[in-house]
Amino acid sequence: MSRGDLTDEQWRIFDPLLPDRGERGPAIESKRRTVNGILWVLRTGAPWRDMPERYGNWNSVFVRFTHGASSACGTRHSKPWRVSGLQPTRSMPSIPRSCGRTNMRPA
Repeated sequence: MSRGDLTDEQWRIFDPLLPDRGERGPAIESKRRTVNGILWVLRTGAPWRDMPERYGNWNSVFVRFTHGASSACGTRHSKPWRVSGLQPTRSMPSIPRSCGRTNMRPA
């Protein structure tokens, strides 16, 4: 586990909110590793191809992110957080309001 990765406590909260498999694809090998990879890219602003290999194949992580963002942006996944009564803290990871737009628009 590296700096910025989900802690065990955070993962216990986050894990039940995620599907075990993609819509058509195989089961996700390591959901936690994939989520940490997504958070790394969102936190650093680096291109997906520069994501460290410890988070898995960059393209697989990117595909999981884009499918999740397009199917759940502000809908299905936001309700369990509100229902659970959790309050966000500075240490909890957050997804930006843009829900997937991590690159700057060209000038």
